[in-house]
Amino acid sequence: MEAMKKAGLIIDYKVFQATPKSPDQPNIYVWITFKNAAAALDKGVELEYVARKVICNTECQNKARVARSEYRKVMGNEFIRELILK
Repeated sequence: MEAMKKAGLIIDYKVFQATPKSPDQPNIYVWITFKNAAAALDKGVELEYVARKVICNTECQNKARVARSEYRKVMGNEFIRELILK
């Protein structure tokens, strides 16, 4: 996340811990702030480049994802917009 922030792909990020009310709810949230919706949806190539540079190549990342799947369950993604009321 710090590398993506340094590369200007994201503005900020936060990690939240939650108390799930059921097993189908997450206990960890990663909140990523993008400049706008286009930046959130159209930066796949740039994000992959930063990940390869910081972590390792795509094949290495895929192996790590498989290993993490033994102890981690990704619940999904959700696109949320902040509403600033005036």
